[in-house]
Amino acid sequence: MKPTDKLRRVAEATTQEEWRYYHNEIGTGVAGKMADIAHCRGFYEGGRTVEEEKANAQHIATFDPPTVLRLLDTLDQMAAVLHECSSDYNHPYFTDRRGTGERITKALEAYKKLGERE
Repeated sequence: MKPTDKLRRVAEATTQEEWRYYHNEIGTGVAGKMADIAHCRGFYEGGRTVEEEKANAQHIATFDPPTVLRLLDTLDQMAAVLHECSSDYNHPYFTDRRGTGERITKALEAYKKLGERE
Protein backbone atom coordinates (compact mmCIF):
# COMPACT_ATOMS: atom_id res chain seq x y z
CA MET A 1 0.00 0.00 0.00
CA LYS A 2 1.39 3.37 -1.03
CA PRO A 3 1.18 6.44 1.22
CA THR A 4 -0.86 8.15 -1.52
CA ASP A 5 -3.57 5.45 -1.63
CA LYS A 6 -5.86 7.14 0.92
CA LEU A 7 -5.66 10.48 -0.90
CA ARG A 8 -6.20 8.73 -4.22
CA ARG A 9 -9.37 6.97 -2.95
CA VAL A 10 -10.83 10.30 -1.81
CA ALA A 11 -10.04 11.98 -5.15
CA GLU A 12 -11.41 9.05 -7.17
CA ALA A 13 -14.69 9.05 -5.21
CA THR A 14 -15.53 12.63 -6.22
CA THR A 15 -17.01 14.12 -9.39
CA GLN A 16 -14.39 13.38 -12.07
CA GLU A 17 -14.38 16.61 -14.02
CA GLU A 18 -12.68 19.96 -14.06
CA TRP A 19 -13.99 22.25 -11.35
CA ARG A 20 -14.23 26.03 -11.66
CA TYR A 21 -14.54 28.82 -9.13
CA TYR A 22 -17.36 31.35 -9.30
CA HIS A 23 -18.43 34.46 -7.39
CA ASN A 24 -21.71 36.22 -8.10
CA GLU A 25 -24.58 38.00 -6.34
CA ILE A 26 -25.80 34.72 -4.81
CA GLY A 27 -22.50 33.70 -3.31
CA THR A 28 -19.18 32.02 -3.86
CA GLY A 29 -18.56 28.43 -4.77
CA VAL A 30 -17.13 25.72 -6.96
CA ALA A 31 -18.96 24.12 -9.88
CA GLY A 32 -18.44 21.26 -12.26
CA LYS A 33 -19.83 21.11 -15.79
CA MET A 34 -23.38 20.28 -14.73
CA ALA A 35 -23.84 21.39 -11.11
CA ASP A 36 -22.39 23.03 -8.02
CA ILE A 37 -19.74 21.10 -6.14
CA ALA A 38 -19.70 23.46 -3.15
CA HIS A 39 -21.54 26.68 -2.48
CA CYS A 40 -21.19 29.27 0.28
CA ARG A 41 -24.33 31.34 0.76
CA GLY A 42 -24.16 34.68 2.48
CA PHE A 43 -21.80 36.15 4.99
CA TYR A 44 -22.51 36.74 8.62
CA GLU A 45 -20.94 38.85 11.32
CA GLY A 46 -17.77 37.25 12.58
CA GLY A 47 -17.69 34.89 9.59
CA ARG A 48 -15.33 34.78 6.66
CA THR A 49 -14.87 37.79 4.47
CA VAL A 50 -15.80 37.78 0.80
CA GLU A 51 -12.10 37.65 -0.09
CA GLU A 52 -11.55 34.62 2.18
CA GLU A 53 -14.51 32.83 0.62
CA LYS A 54 -13.20 33.62 -2.86
CA ALA A 55 -9.73 32.33 -1.93
CA ASN A 56 -11.19 29.13 -0.43
CA ALA A 57 -13.35 28.46 -3.49
CA GLN A 58 -10.42 29.13 -5.85
CA HIS A 59 -8.27 26.72 -3.85
CA ILE A 60 -10.87 23.95 -4.00
CA ALA A 61 -11.46 24.49 -7.73
CA THR A 62 -7.71 24.52 -8.48
CA PHE A 63 -7.22 21.17 -6.75
CA ASP A 64 -9.99 19.34 -8.57
CA PRO A 65 -9.85 15.49 -8.67
CA PRO A 66 -8.04 15.16 -12.03
CA THR A 67 -5.35 17.59 -10.86
CA VAL A 68 -4.90 15.80 -7.54
CA LEU A 69 -4.66 12.42 -9.27
CA ARG A 70 -1.96 13.74 -11.63
CA LEU A 71 -0.03 15.14 -8.64
CA LEU A 72 -0.30 11.80 -6.81
CA ASP A 73 0.94 9.93 -9.91
CA THR A 74 3.91 12.29 -10.09
CA LEU A 75 4.69 11.89 -6.39
CA ASP A 76 4.56 8.10 -6.68
CA GLN A 77 6.92 8.17 -9.66
CA MET A 78 9.33 10.52 -7.90
CA ALA A 79 9.28 8.41 -4.74
CA ALA A 80 10.11 5.29 -6.76
CA VAL A 81 13.10 7.04 -8.33
CA LEU A 82 14.27 8.38 -4.95
CA HIS A 83 13.95 4.92 -3.40
CA GLU A 84 16.05 3.49 -6.22
CA CYS A 85 18.67 6.23 -5.82
CA SER A 86 18.85 5.80 -2.05
CA SER A 87 20.53 2.42 -2.48
CA ASP A 88 23.35 4.09 -4.43
CA TYR A 89 23.99 6.55 -1.61
CA ASN A 90 24.23 3.74 0.93
CA HIS A 91 27.04 2.00 -0.98
CA PRO A 92 30.19 1.76 1.21
CA TYR A 93 32.47 3.27 -1.49
CA PHE A 94 30.25 6.25 -2.24
CA THR A 95 31.27 9.64 -0.88
CA ASP A 96 28.32 11.98 -0.38
CA ARG A 97 29.84 15.45 -0.07
CA ARG A 98 26.57 17.33 -0.67
CA GLY A 99 24.38 15.45 1.78
CA THR A 100 22.23 14.10 -1.04
CA GLY A 101 21.65 10.77 0.67
CA GLU A 102 20.25 12.49 3.74
CA ARG A 103 18.02 14.72 1.60
CA ILE A 104 16.68 11.67 -0.25
CA THR A 105 15.96 9.96 3.07
CA LYS A 106 14.06 13.02 4.34
CA ALA A 107 12.05 13.26 1.11
CA LEU A 108 11.06 9.58 1.34
CA GLU A 109 10.08 10.03 5.00
CA ALA A 110 7.84 12.98 4.03
CA TYR A 111 6.32 10.89 1.23
CA LYS A 112 5.44 8.12 3.70
CA LYS A 113 3.44 10.64 5.78
CA LEU A 114 1.17 11.67 2.90
CA GLY A 115 -2.48 11.24 3.74
CA GLU A 116 -1.89 11.55 7.50
CA ARG A 117 -3.57 14.39 9.38
CA GLU A 118 -1.49 16.36 11.81
